[in-house]
Amino acid sequence: MQPVSVEELKKVAELLDLPDGHLQWILNNSEYREFEDGSQIRKTGDEADVMIIVVKGKVSFYFDYHGRLVYYFSYSNDISTGGVGGLLPHSRMKVYLGCSLIIAKVKYSSLSYLIFHKHVFVYILYRA
Repeated sequence: MQPVSVEELKKVAELLDLPDGHLQWILNNSEYREFEDGSQIRKTGDEADVMIIVVKGKVSFYFDYHGRLVYYFSYSNDISTGGVGGLLPHSRMKVYLGCSLIIAKVKYSSLSYLIFHKHVFVYILYRA
């Protein structure tokens, strides 16, 4: 498992305009993980405590509707979804209302993403 570089973060759609210093701060304050295709990274009722930045691959979210999982949307590192999901800054979400599953692109065997923990948001939002 190789860590993510600033150059790779520059390719994330939602982070395109950030300077290198900000991207390095993100790397210093995040946790890198890889998951295989089909892995479940969050399930219904889990505490919403992380923001996920997708570097490679795709995440699909299934809404839990009365105990039945219904496909809701997918996000990846593209211009339409930005490559960011989970708990976003200023969100009031407390728990996940469904499951997030990994769907890797054919040319990748795993999904690489960075995780931000909730306490980091306070630092990001109020540091300036």
